[in-house]
Amino acid sequence: MLNYTIKLKSRKKYFHFKRQIRAPQDIGNARLDIDAYNEVIRKQEENDVKNFFNSFSEDRKKILHSYTFKMRVPFGEFRIKIDQFNKLCDKYGEIFGFRPHFHVLDFSNEIFVKFRILTLDSNKLLNFQRQFAKDLYKIILG
Repeated sequence: MLNYTIKLKSRKKYFHFKRQIRAPQDIGNARLDIDAYNEVIRKQEENDVKNFFNSFSEDRKKILHSYTFKMRVPFGEFRIKIDQFNKLCDKYGEIFGFRPHFHVLDFSNEIFVKFRILTLDSNKLLNFQRQFAKDLYKIILG
């Protein structure tokens, strides 16, 4: 688990904002995703970042909070679980103000998935991250 805040150096331009909030898996070819990750999902993620930038700019905040954690997912029915993860991330996007993202980090008999939550309100992170993780476990074990 990694919990950190990002104190933005420049918050006026979207381009700078987007570069400052990138996670390592967002840079270059570092991300390992399933083949279902397509242009529609890329565009949705880009829209998510733009909407988050607009919220950030309107609230005139200087700090945003980021929390990442990894989970192991059994190989069986993985694609079904990915669809369920997406639906759950949509639900929690309304709570955190930014849809949580996830990336496949590695796979063999088990698949390692990294989740990332961004929010402007640290209280939402403290109050809802634990329930988000429990809901993910329900999907994994279900």
